[in-house]
Order: sequence, then structure tokens, then C-alpha cells
Amino acid sequence: MKTIKKVLIFILCIFAVIGAASIALYIHPSMMQQPETKSTESIKVTKLGFEDIGELATQSAYCTIVKEVDESKKLFETIEIPFTQSKQIYSYDYTIKAGIDFSDVTYEIDDTHKTIHVHMPKIKILSNEVDPDSLVVYYQNESVFNRIPLEKNGKALKQMQEMAEENAKENGLFKNAEKNAEQLLNGFFKQAYPDYKIQYEKK
Repeated sequence: MKTIKKVLIFILCIFAVIGAASIALYIHPSMMQQPETKSTESIKVTKLGFEDIGELATQSAYCTIVKEVDESKKLFETIEIPFTQSKQIYSYDYTIKAGIDFSDVTYEIDDTHKTIHVHMPKIKILSNEVDPDSLVVYYQNESVFNRIPLEKNGKALKQMQEMAEENAKENGLFKNAEKNAEQLLNGFFKQAYPDYKIQYEKK
């Protein structure tokens, strides 16, 4: 009888040890299997946008060019023949646009000094257009003995176009175009790097 009691007590002790171990495994976090965790890293890619612009006019100039054409036939290239003088005075309006190719703009980011070094291409003429409806004739007197040929008028229009371009440059076309291009670029850079200084260098 005592032997049976000893066996029962031994069995009960085993169950008690197993139960205690189960409870400890359940309540102690270090004994439990931890769920697998994954580390993710977020990388922000900033696209400034101006790379896709291409050529863009950043300044326009409007010029009115007056042209005088005076033709007369001459004898031996020195003596003017009477009644052969033809004269025209007229004007055209021109629109000249200047800017840069934004795809040619390059830059380096200096994170240490919080500075952006921008390499700007040279300002160039993007268009030089005449308004055909702007013709104003101030004076016209053609001799029946000396008509001004169309070829002469064509050359005159070409000269007027060149004069309009030079006039626009002399009045700050390139300077204003460069300033406006920089202001446009500043807007793109400041969106991505608000605390950085921007330094411009010409290519």
C-alpha cells in the first residue's frame, strides 16, 4: 500500500513540475519565441523638374526698326542721273526671345557647407520674329526709271532683323534673361533644399 502511495506521489510531482514549467514558459517573455521583425529603409528621391523643360525663353524684347532705302541710278558710279531717285522709309516690329536650354544645366550638392553649385549654359537667342502686320510706311517715292527690286527689299528685311537683335542685346536682353533663369532655378532648388545657398557659374 505504501508503495502505491509513493508511486502516486511521484507521478503527481512529475505533473506538478511539468505544469510549473508550462506556466513559466507562458508568462515569461524571454522564454517565448519572438515574432520576426523586418527593418525597412525609406529613401526619398527628389526630382527638381527643370531637367525636362528643354529650351525656355526667359526674356522677350520688342523692337521697332525703321529702315530707309535710297536708290538712284548713277553715271560712271558717281554722277546721279536725274529723275531716277527712289526712296522708301518704313518700319517693322520684331520680337526677340532669349533664354537657355535647361537640360544643359548641371549642379553639385555640397551637404557639408549646404551649398549648391550650379553651372549655367550661356544665354542665347531662341527666336527673332517679325510681325508682318506691323508694317508702317512713312515715305515712298519710286521713280518709274528705277524700281527698287524685291531682292533689295529682302536684304533690307534681313538687316532690320539683325538690327533688332543687336538693339535688344544693348538694352539688357541677355542680362535680364539670365536673371530670370536664375530666379526660375531658385524656385526648383529651394523646394528640395530650402536651407542651402545657391552659387551660379557660367559654363
